[in-house]
Amino acid sequence: MLSPVATKASRPEPEKAPDSIDYRKLAKEIVDYVNKHFDDVGSNFAKEALRMHYGVSEKKNIKGSATWEEEKMMKDEKIEFFKLPLPRTEDEKNN
Repeated sequence: MLSPVATKASRPEPEKAPDSIDYRKLAKEIVDYVNKHFDDVGSNFAKEALRMHYGVSEKKNIKGSATWEEEKMMKDEKIEFFKLPLPRTEDEKNN
């Protein structure tokens, strides 16, 4: 009688979901990642997104702010973006 054997080609068992999620820790990790890996272009977000979209500037990860009108224009231009609420920095809180 043959026994089933796992091979490299077989699917691994899916990881078990954690029993609980520390949402504060997860949020901090996301904020830290964005702050470390995205260039802050401030209120020039829409302008820089357009420049990258049309090949005027190099594509890179950016973060910043945009008005409702700028968001609508970016959607019309088929520029993909997403909104992520980030906590204010200490400098922003002091100003």
